[in-house]
Amino acid sequence: MVYYERRGFSPHNAEKININKAYELARNVLEVDRVDPQQFKQYDQQMVSRDMQYVHDRTAQFEKESTPESKKAKKMATIIEAILHEQIELNDWLGPDAETITPSPYDDIANGVDSIIRFQHEGDDDAHLGLAIDVTFSTNIRGKLNRIMEDIGNGKLTEIKYAPWLDLEDVHERAYKSNLKIPRVVVGIEEDMVEKLADLWLKKNKKELGSHAVQNVIAKEILDQLAVSEQYARSHGNHNNIAAVYRKLSAIIEKSLKKKEDGGDYLNGLGALKNDKVLGVITQYLDDVMAVMQ
Repeated sequence: MVYYERRGFSPHNAEKININKAYELARNVLEVDRVDPQQFKQYDQQMVSRDMQYVHDRTAQFEKESTPESKKAKKMATIIEAILHEQIELNDWLGPDAETITPSPYDDIANGVDSIIRFQHEGDDDAHLGLAIDVTFSTNIRGKLNRIMEDIGNGKLTEIKYAPWLDLEDVHERAYKSNLKIPRVVVGIEEDMVEKLADLWLKKNKKELGSHAVQNVIAKEILDQLAVSEQYARSHGNHNNIAAVYRKLSAIIEKSLKKKEDGGDYLNGLGALKNDKVLGVITQYLDDVMAVMQ
């Protein structure tokens, strides 16, 4: 009974979440549109083979060194990745202009990209501007955030080696671009909430998922990071081009959110999740960055 009370479940009708079932569903969801490096004919295929061998070796190393705790953490991370991946697109968690793509195994492992979000908008040479996200349920994320700021300080965006993009002449055809460079953010929610979402997901409760306050947490985490990253880039003087990318992406996301029924009013939609621990760590980190710049 304590297990469920601690997580906000009713002890009278609670059923322990089937993590293995949710994990298998998550894997299937993520594999549907996962990028296949072998489709990139412009790349030397020996290099592609080396990249895939790198993925194989790293995966084998994880399996060898894994513990029951790390295996569970991997499953939980995959579950929240898949839920965000699906709900951002199916239930417009970031507005109707957002689409999700599962990156190649290489970009996942080597570049720390769990999902690519593409935003359609009226534009010129970047009619599909993207965002790389690193999804987590852990509060131990300052290292991830530090690396993003270090890249910005060095004038770098996150590189997607195997990047699928829509062909602008035919939106039904997939085109492939090499070495796409886009902003990256860390998003997440605490473990208890991942379990609650997984419960709704397994029960196919589309109504509650569609209106869930987690979408407001994700929107806040993304927009807050983009805003601080823009200012951080400008504080380095010669990186105004990087700052402009962050500013433009923020405007595109805000426009997409305003197309939602609630007008994208994510700040007033946080509810009890305003105290989410992952959100708290991200907010505190961004406050620390702003304090240093002042």
